[in-house]
Amino acid sequence: MLDKLDDKAIKAAEDVEYFFEAPKNRFLEIIKEKHPWCISRERFWGCPIPIWNCKECGNIERLFSRKEIIEASSELPDGEDFELHRPWIDNVLIKCKKCSATMEREEFVLDTWHNSGSAPFASLDEAQYKEKFPLHFLQKELTKREDGHTHC
Repeated sequence: MLDKLDDKAIKAAEDVEYFFEAPKNRFLEIIKEKHPWCISRERFWGCPIPIWNCKECGNIERLFSRKEIIEASSELPDGEDFELHRPWIDNVLIKCKKCSATMEREEFVLDTWHNSGSAPFASLDEAQYKEKFPLHFLQKELTKREDGHTHC
């Protein structure tokens, strides 16, 4: 949540190389205002939040890669090539490291802005990612018209 950020986040955002001042200024102001920002949505399909919770002991597991999910799983009904989106990811069973109960994945999915920003990265395997990144890209500025619609 942006309201929990400290000055390190602002400093990191200021250190980014921006190509244009307007988006830089707008982004920095959003961070400096520290308004709460919901990153999740109550949708059925989407990019799942990669967090599993144990209802028995309160343990939380954050599994950020397919490899981590496979290693932590107690059951992979769809095999190791399982789909990482809902509803398929919900078939993966994770056993709690502390009490051995079956953990439940966080039920919400990430906001569509996350999907838009991560799609290019998610389409690459680890070798392709290492070959192609870091890269430089130009982000178009988004502007909001008087009628409330956003356009590039």
